[in-house]
Amino acid sequence: LQLQSYFTTDMADDNALGVILLTDVPELDTKLPRAKNGEIYAFMEADLTFAFDNIWENEPGNERTYKYVTRAMINAARARMFAYREKYALAKQYAQWVVTNGPALVPAASNTTNNPYRTMWADATQGEIIFALAQPSTLGTGGIARFWTTNTTDINGSPLLKMGMNLYNLLGSVPNDIRKTAFVDPTSKESESLIIIDK
Repeated sequence: LQLQSYFTTDMADDNALGVILLTDVPELDTKLPRAKNGEIYAFMEADLTFAFDNIWENEPGNERTYKYVTRAMINAARARMFAYREKYALAKQYAQWVVTNGPALVPAASNTTNNPYRTMWADATQGEIIFALAQPSTLGTGGIARFWTTNTTDINGSPLLKMGMNLYNLLGSVPNDIRKTAFVDPTSKESESLIIIDK
């Protein structure tokens, strides 16, 4: 689906050219033409249907978390595929399935301690996340957070991302807006315009 979004001339046209359709591992010197979108989508739909019907999920001894492929992830991919194809009724059908059967929406909290999005960012809870890579911020020498900092991600470290003051000021302009406590590290110093994006 990602390759289609980059390379097809028109995602909504089943007769437009898409990517190469590979159904096995080709030889190194194999040269294949681009397939029509309809062929690619038919293959994707069959693959997603097979995955949805055969995945082990929430069965004794086979409980899956959001860091594995789940039915919610599969239907989210279906919804996106059909939206790209401008088949909005099907996109809505699969998106609604995810809303109804996927992870529950997180109730908002206005303070830093109870902000549910902070626990999601720290990989402590699933929250509203449909699928995530297992790259926790606490893994090894800083995990995924090491890409955004040279030692620690707070005001005492050397974070490489700083929020602009224009955006920061907007976050506090809406009553009960939880984005400020979700996205801004608690060690930030507003008086010095040192606003650190939370890891």
